[in-house]
Amino acid sequence: MALVILLIISIVCTSIERARVESANARCRQITYLALDSCFSGYGREIFEEYGLMMLWENEQQFLDEYENYVDKNCNYRKDVISKPADFLKINYSDTELISISESTDSDGELIERQICDYMKLALPESVIDEILNNSKTISQSKGISEFNEKIDECSESMTSVEDCVEGIYDTAEELKNNEVDPMELIIEMKDKISVIKSTFSEEKMEVDIEKEYADFLNKYNEFNAYILSTDKRLQTIMTLSNDYLINSDNAIDNVGNVKSYIASKEGYYQKDILDSLMGEINDIESEILDVQKDNYNVNKNKDKVIEQRKIIFDIKQKFEAVEKKINSNSHLSLLEISEYEKFVEEISLAIDEVLPLVETLKLDNIDINYEKKAGKEVKNEIVEFVEKIKSEGVINYVVAGDISNKSVNINNLPSNVCKVNNGKGWKNYGVTEENIRKAMVGQYVFDNFSCYTKGNEGECLNYEIEYILKGKSSDKENLSEVIDEILLIREGFNLIYLFGDSEKRGQAYTMATAVTGFTGMPVVIRLTQMLIMAAWAYAESIIDVKDLLEGKRVSIIKTSNEWNLSLMGVKNLAPKKDKKQNNTGLLYEDYIRVLLFSQNKALQIYRILDVIELNMSKKYNNSFKIRDCIVNVNIKSDFKIDRLFTEIGFVKGMIKNKKKGFIFEINQEYGY
Repeated sequence: MALVILLIISIVCTSIERARVESANARCRQITYLALDSCFSGYGREIFEEYGLMMLWENEQQFLDEYENYVDKNCNYRKDVISKPADFLKINYSDTELISISESTDSDGELIERQICDYMKLALPESVIDEILNNSKTISQSKGISEFNEKIDECSESMTSVEDCVEGIYDTAEELKNNEVDPMELIIEMKDKISVIKSTFSEEKMEVDIEKEYADFLNKYNEFNAYILSTDKRLQTIMTLSNDYLINSDNAIDNVGNVKSYIASKEGYYQKDILDSLMGEINDIESEILDVQKDNYNVNKNKDKVIEQRKIIFDIKQKFEAVEKKINSNSHLSLLEISEYEKFVEEISLAIDEVLPLVETLKLDNIDINYEKKAGKEVKNEIVEFVEKIKSEGVINYVVAGDISNKSVNINNLPSNVCKVNNGKGWKNYGVTEENIRKAMVGQYVFDNFSCYTKGNEGECLNYEIEYILKGKSSDKENLSEVIDEILLIREGFNLIYLFGDSEKRGQAYTMATAVTGFTGMPVVIRLTQMLIMAAWAYAESIIDVKDLLEGKRVSIIKTSNEWNLSLMGVKNLAPKKDKKQNNTGLLYEDYIRVLLFSQNKALQIYRILDVIELNMSKKYNNSFKIRDCIVNVNIKSDFKIDRLFTEIGFVKGMIKNKKKGFIFEINQEYGY
């Protein structure tokens, strides 16, 4: 019976001890959680109140000291109430190891992005998210139009080079035809002079002035040689231009092919009417370039003629090569040295006899291409030049009516410049739909909490905070200027789409293109110039649009003819029509800002948000504040020891396998905002 009772007592004590240990384990986890919760309750109230974000501004040691203090209090809380409390758990805190600590800028700011999205889920209506997504999808097509326009510029450059080659060949051929020097006449005169000198040697006609005859021969020879060299140079120029013509026309076809491939790749991205419009434009240009490539200008046939004439020139130079050095070294013939020059003169005579039939075969009038300059002269493309001038000077002065903020900050030590941005590659992937929603929420958060040009805040470090978040420059003016440029590109694309569909305005642009380049006689260049004029017109219209946006007015994405501001001739002075009506259905400047925020790299956007918060917090509250030192998440391991109680009885301890004096718990706990 005694043995049975001892066994029962051991089992009971062990069971009670196990329950005690499990309770102690749960208590240890509770202690660590409460300690962490207490530590994180010390978040920056100012940041939370102004920006809705929770961050703890402490270094690691401060955090650990505070944590250990809370753990100690939570372990011994009964002592604050009872002087000698009965403690059956007997929990003893040993040590803490900080496994990891996440600051606001870690992981490309992913933890901050999560806070923002969690906050905006409650604050942002679904209808606003849908509006942002729809506007972003529509406006993103304009960027594709800008890319299309850039590729058209490449085509224009290559075709302008083709035009330059054709015109250069034509002009050089005309120079050959209009050369007043007659090589046949020169070679005959050279032959006559040499014949006179030869007869003097053989018949000893001492009355002939050999020096004068030879000097006359040299003049004719030098004139003939200069003609041969200049002709050869012009023929070489035609050859070079002919080769360049072939290269550039191939490049033009390749560029058109690239544009067509680009448009085809955007099927499903562009709206169908936009896609059809772009493809129609490029097909027209391609057909005209292919006409050029068919050698309608006879460049290749003319090249064969040039090769033939260059061979004749080469043979002429070869025939004279043997005596040329002697001719150049003997500027006169002396009567005392007639016997020494007799052989030399004979060599010249033979060379002339060999060159004479070659000169007869020169047919430079046959060097010709199927090209004719039309009457008139080149007209300056004032529209395009005016727009290029605006772009080079900066458009901000044309669109901002009021004063521009001159505030600037030092950005060198801000998170976006100090921390390495990995473009959010390590962030959790929520899928395309959810990712877009989260981007819309972060963008709206930015818009709700920061200022922009149309809602400036004079009390902050920068007036145009959203523009800074988008562009990251040190001054308000730089940031505003770059945002304006980006909105201009968006508006330029949509305005160009409108011009593609307006036959009247297309006709006006073609008429101007014909006046500017029609004298060259190359239709494809006229078409490409028309495209450049339309692009310049669209850009000028965009300047008026952005000016309206900055004044708080609305601008339709795709305009109607009634909403169009500039006539083609009004581009040069940016004078919109006077009967302009107020638009009540288009987008505001803020809507374009939301779209730009939506399309921005998500990690860089978070870093720039932290930049602005740090600037404002350090200015208002503590100039040593660094947001990258703020803690937002920790993972901590705490060690606890629990003394034995019910299994410390002698006979019970002897019956159990584990005879250590206590139990060790390692509690891992993660906590964050």
